[in-house]
Amino acid sequence: MAIAMRSFSASSTGNITAATNIITTAPTGKSVGDLLVLSVNMKGIGSTAIVPTLSANSTGWAGITSASITALGATATNDNVQKWWYRVADGSANDTPTVSITAPGADAMLSYIMWDVTGANNASPIDVGGSASAQAGLTTAIPAITTTAAGDMQIGCWSVTNNGTGQSVFTTPTGFTNAGLNGNATGNANGTQYGAYRIIASASALTAASATHTLANVAQTMVTVAFFAGATATTNKIGWGVSIR
Repeated sequence: MAIAMRSFSASSTGNITAATNIITTAPTGKSVGDLLVLSVNMKGIGSTAIVPTLSANSTGWAGITSASITALGATATNDNVQKWWYRVADGSANDTPTVSITAPGADAMLSYIMWDVTGANNASPIDVGGSASAQAGLTTAIPAITTTAAGDMQIGCWSVTNNGTGQSVFTTPTGFTNAGLNGNATGNANGTQYGAYRIIASASALTAASATHTLANVAQTMVTVAFFAGATATTNKIGWGVSIR
């Protein structure tokens, strides 16, 4: 069975000044045995980055450490944090975990995208993954990665902090398909999280993939993960970028 994107869900909340929880929503059509991939983005205002965690209904979710940025893309007053997890759907309440943050101390934004992937190697899904950051500009690029098998799915997530200027509109990189856009455009908690994916026909050294957006920003984090397809046993490799097959 070829790997494919079934659907995705996304949501955000802004102007956060106190400890906050968001209960995630399952992607449309989610079925038992699908691979769920969750990217959570926290945009803060302050010198200390706030790292999101999974609290209630978090059993079975595994962190993708090579594809998480815990305090990157930050300036003295603006932070942009991305964290990734995955699990195999079993139809329980754990398919929709609660995302939590501590009090940010000033206006902040919390958002997530959850992808539902079919046909992945659920027993050992991660091929390779990586992350990068920048502090300004109208272009953000997920890092270059090298996949090790044919048929991987590469998912990328581009996240920007706009600091009071609204929500950006992203242009999908060549060869990718849009898979989620959300954010907040009110108050000081302005930011945007954008997802896209592509299927990689053969093991490849992939160059960085850039997504342009419409608003200047002060902090960016970019994460990519490649997932193995099928059920064949393949040695996992963790590096810059991530793909799924």
